[in-house]
Formats: sequence, C-alpha cells, structure tokens
Amino acid sequence: MPSQSTLFVFSDLDDTLFQTERKCPSQGIHRPAAVDRQGQTLSYFTAEQGVLLTLIEQGTVIPVTGRNTAALERVHMSFNSYRITSHGALITGADGNPDEEWLIMLQAQQAIWAERMEYALKVIARTIERNEWALRCRIIEDQGWPVYVSVKGDERDLASLRTTALALWCENGARIHSNGQNMALLPAFADKERAVRFLMRRIRDTGIEPLFLGLGDSVTDMPFLRLCHYAITPRGSQIHASWT
Repeated sequence: MPSQSTLFVFSDLDDTLFQTERKCPSQGIHRPAAVDRQGQTLSYFTAEQGVLLTLIEQGTVIPVTGRNTAALERVHMSFNSYRITSHGALITGADGNPDEEWLIMLQAQQAIWAERMEYALKVIARTIERNEWALRCRIIEDQGWPVYVSVKGDERDLASLRTTALALWCENGARIHSNGQNMALLPAFADKERAVRFLMRRIRDTGIEPLFLGLGDSVTDMPFLRLCHYAITPRGSQIHASWT
C-alpha cells in the first residue's frame, strides 16, 4: 500500500516532467531524466521541472505513462507506490509486479484484442511501405502482454497515416493517441482514466482523505486529469494549445 500521505500525484512523464534534448530550452542547465536502451541519456529535467518534482515528491507520485515497465525503469525517478504503464493497460505495485485484481480484468480482455492488434500492425506496415513514409511500427508489450500498436517517425507522415488509422481502429472503445512524433493505437483496456479511477477507489477505501493532483500534457490525458482535485499542464503543451 502507498505511504499514508494525503497527497497523491497522478503524473504523466514524457513532455510533462521531462522531455528530449530537442524539446529543451536552449538556455539553462538540464539534468538527465531518462536513458535509452543503450544507457545513453535521452531526456532531461529543466530547472523548473526540478523544482516541481521536489514539490510533488512530498506526496505519493504515481506515474501514469505511455511507457511500458521496462521503459519506466530507465527513468531517473523513484516510485514507491503503484505505477500505471502502457497508457493505462497495466497497473503494478511498488514491487513491480502486476496488481492481481487489475490483472484479472486485463486477462479477460486480452484475447479479444491481441488478434486485432496483429491485424492493425500488418495493415499499417503495408501502408507505410506503399507510401514510403518515414515511419516505423510495432506492437508494444508490457511484462509479456501485448498492450498497444506504436507508430513513430515524421510528424507529417503520421498525419497522413491518421485517416487510415482512424478507419482501421476506432470502434468498440479503441482510441488513438497522437502527440508529436508518436501515435499509439490503444485497445479499450489501455485507458489512463479507467486505471486512475481504479486506484483512486482503492486509496479511498483505506479510509484516508486524499488530495489528488494530476499532471499531463496530451489531450488524451484530460480524462484522468478531470478526476483529480487539481490539474497541472505545462506551458506550450498539447492541452495548453487546445485552450487558444
């Protein structure tokens, strides 16, 4: 069970608490935040993000991230409570093992979506090859579970792919997450809002009076942010841009 702090922070990570060097301001000192598979620094905290991190770490920080468990382990942050990974597909405890109650629900839905993800991957791969787009696609797994279809690369090519992806994917609760050079075809069980709601109920069931703070940058983060008492989004984020 999380620490008995009354402050619980549900936070997206990439482009919320840190970002790649390409997206960092040219001025200032940036502290390493995450590494790639080869151990090379890929993302950085700005000075302002470092201050924010110090503030929120006074409570219990629960990541709500598109990263899978392996990618989360490459982040230079300590999480001593629950973790929501793969856009809400998986919930793990402080020990890194899948939450048993959540896993039962995941197992029930996996068989429905695994074949559909394989089919979507084949269609997208053929479309990319036919149009010679600068994109790459694969199915992301989290602790052995196929959890979503990832497409990465040139933003203009991703925009061109979007019509095909929408027609192929968006039914029966499936959704598409797009932000910058990333697109994810999410099955219905990969749902940040659903995962956050699940943990909020469990936290409240302990009898404490929690204060829920949410952090996120993408419009697809907004449903889970609305569940929180307060929400924070970075200046210049996709959410911020949607207000103008």
